[in-house]
Amino acid sequence: MAAVLGSVAGYAVLLTLVCAGAGHLARPGTLRSALVTHGVLPVPGLVAVAVPVVELGLGAAGVAGLFDRPVLLAVALAGAAVLLAGYAGYGWRVLAAGSGGPCGCSRHELPMSGWVLARAGGLAGLAVLGLTLTGSVLSPRAVDSRFSLVLLAAATFSLLLWQLPAAMYDPTPAVAAGRATVAGPARPAAGPAGPAGSGGSDRVVGGPALLGMPAQPARAGQADHREVPV
Repeated sequence: MAAVLGSVAGYAVLLTLVCAGAGHLARPGTLRSALVTHGVLPVPGLVAVAVPVVELGLGAAGVAGLFDRPVLLAVALAGAAVLLAGYAGYGWRVLAAGSGGPCGCSRHELPMSGWVLARAGGLAGLAVLGLTLTGSVLSPRAVDSRFSLVLLAAATFSLLLWQLPAAMYDPTPAVAAGRATVAGPARPAAGPAGPAGSGGSDRVVGGPALLGMPAQPARAGQADHREVPV
């Protein structure tokens, strides 16, 4: 059981590191623009170049360590735990500062959120678990039913964790708020009807009101000239 758990954790972390590094190399400007938007690091360009190199380096070292090199595998998993925990702390700092902006962790423009932190924390936990059980991690040379199960479970965990922020992201509230801002506030409803016997509301359609001038009320004692039928 320990061999399966340690192997699933280690393989999932290594697979995530390789995919993340390849994604950052495919679109190098994504991570840099995200770091610039966050405004937390003093040298975002240098960090954007170093991150994919570290990810791919740790992934390659971990894959090499799977072939009966437990020390190299332990170093790779320890470095992955530090990297992922550091990213989780960085994301918490960005959210606490209210900087906003994309997470810069994939080819999709996803905002920095608590789900991004949860993913990084979960992967860091898997790296620690794999580091603890390094001696029992299955080697790719031992191809059997357990190894096939480990590969399937590791790929599933890696995919689920990677897609977690995208699956939990709902842009609907932001779109609705934007539409409400463009539409403007709602107009007030028409006023109440006029006094009884006036024949309707007190809104005057013609005369001075049509020209934008206030209607003049009738003066007290003013004669009301009406034609009275005989």
